[in-house]
Amino acid sequence: MIRRGANTTTPKVAVLINRDGMAVAEPVIRDTTLRDCRIVASVPYRDVKVQLNLQPMLSLTVKTV
Repeated sequence: MIRRGANTTTPKVAVLINRDGMAVAEPVIRDTTLRDCRIVASVPYRDVKVQLNLQPMLSLTVKTV
């Protein structure tokens, strides 16, 4: 989650891995209020194979007006 949404079930999130479990080149922001981007499950920590650099992620959390 990079930002709160309108309620607890619709946060703004950044995609770090695709559906095949492969890391994406650049994080992609998704609006979970959209049907195609809704959250359907969480990924157990032990299954995450991506090393995350937090610095670029922090810039995604900044609210733009």
